[in-house]
Amino acid sequence: MDGMTLLQEARGAGLTVTADGSVLKIQGPRRADQIARQLLVHKSCVLSALAVERLPAPPPDVSNEILSLWNKSEADALIAEAIRWLEKVPTLVRAEGHQRRWTLMDKVDEAYTAKMMENLRSAVADLVANF
Repeated sequence: MDGMTLLQEARGAGLTVTADGSVLKIQGPRRADQIARQLLVHKSCVLSALAVERLPAPPPDVSNEILSLWNKSEADALIAEAIRWLEKVPTLVRAEGHQRRWTLMDKVDEAYTAKMMENLRSAVADLVANF
């Protein structure tokens, strides 16, 4: 049984389930002791489910707005510029210690993949500034 389902059942039975680090705290009526035992048997799943519940809510869907700002030709030109800068770095130098530049290139890739124009402009500018 998965942790979310167990939590729903436990709450439906009147139990309060919280986590304090790796300690599972269960409070509620004694009549719900069977479900409390199931929570303990599946402690790791329940702790994971509680951690997921604490995650912030995702931002509202802004995909249409983002796509309306996407300029494919400009984005492709920015990617080409980033690649030109990377090609200037000898292979040996890349392997020996320019991890920051590769991290910056990852940001370029993430922005391009997410189709976030402003982030792409910023990531390419950061990459160029660090050469």
